[in-house]
Amino acid sequence: MSYVCRYNNEKGMSRAEIEATFDILITAGSETTATALTATLYYLLRNPVHFDLLKKEIRSTFKDVSEITMERVVHLNYLEAVIKEGLRIAPPVCADSHLELSHISHINTLTDSNHASKISPNR
Repeated sequence: MSYVCRYNNEKGMSRAEIEATFDILITAGSETTATALTATLYYLLRNPVHFDLLKKEIRSTFKDVSEITMERVVHLNYLEAVIKEGLRIAPPVCADSHLELSHISHINTLTDSNHASKISPNR
């Protein structure tokens, strides 16, 4: 931040704008990936039906780890649905975020194994 402040001229941001921007950047980049992965794996492990479906999709698509590429992973529909559901039920946002989740009223499919068939990439 000191570099930005030192080389900021009169056409640049104010000190308050710089501090607010850095606050957002630091918060947004802190632990979000780890939080999302941890939460998604937690729900998958608590619901073996979903975990087994995901394993089946991955293992039937790839016979060897060397076959796993971004070009092929993008076609794993169930994996995409699991990732989106994990982000929906446990969004990796900071505690002081003003995220409003009251509009979510449908079944939490990863936490309710009776509704395993409802996870869908078309959701």
